[in-house]
Amino acid sequence: MAAQTYNIILAIDRLNGFISTEVQNLTFFLCISVSAKNPAHHQYAARYMICFPNKKQRRRQSILILLATIFVQLSFGQSAEELNLQKSDKHFVNKITVLHPERFIDFYEHHLEYYFSTGTGEDRKEVKFLKKVVSICEDEIEEFKSKAKKSRSYIWDDKKKYTEHIEKVESFIDRLKERDQWGIILSENELIEKLRKEIKTLKTELNECRTPKDRKITVREEDEETLIDIFIQLRDIEIKPRDKMLTTQSELTWARMICNNFCLSGDYSEINFENTKKYFYGNRTRHITNRKFTIVATK
Repeated sequence: MAAQTYNIILAIDRLNGFISTEVQNLTFFLCISVSAKNPAHHQYAARYMICFPNKKQRRRQSILILLATIFVQLSFGQSAEELNLQKSDKHFVNKITVLHPERFIDFYEHHLEYYFSTGTGEDRKEVKFLKKVVSICEDEIEEFKSKAKKSRSYIWDDKKKYTEHIEKVESFIDRLKERDQWGIILSENELIEKLRKEIKTLKTELNECRTPKDRKITVREEDEETLIDIFIQLRDIEIKPRDKMLTTQSELTWARMICNNFCLSGDYSEINFENTKKYFYGNRTRHITNRKFTIVATK
């Protein structure tokens, strides 16, 4: 089956209409027949055919045009997979141009989660994903700049539209600086300053979690084991058979709770963590020898 593809340009009021076909894998050809309602305004395609009055000649010319079009697309075009990737990249950037800035990070994290879900190992690291995102955005910014320079519309301001797109995508890249730990977007000085702020924040959070020595709960040295026993009994309390009231993923949490919040009275010396964890963790080499209290349920 043969197909004719051409631009339809009516010879009045600069009215333009475009018909194009994309040939991928030579699956099929689509024939479209279009004619102007007003016979007085001939279409360019019809005018071009006037020099070939013979039907056989016109058919031969159409076939030659079609073959030339296919040759160009196959010679200089891209594979279907490459075209799909290119369209996906453009769709990604086009979505950015309509997003509210507050949703930039959520949008990035959504695609990052999908990226991780499609594979594992060395091929799936955020540093690679961030590089790809920045590269796509920078390529599209250059394309927007090129389109803005070529804009010659008298009906609407294409240049203003593309300038707004550029500003939006640049703003998106700027927001990604908070995710950049590898110097992809940030300069060396910006990266150093960011790491300093993160270290300062972590130190502040760590200090807030720690209880100052003079504000810890004190216990007499001879009652240290009794205190540990009370926590062991709390850990083992069951609301019903095999249903503990208190659970944790790590038995060391109990030892940390005691050492971070209790100290020995008198000189406020710390309770030894290595000795305390032996009651809760591993082979439990230490056991309560003299239990003074027993926690029991009332019902």
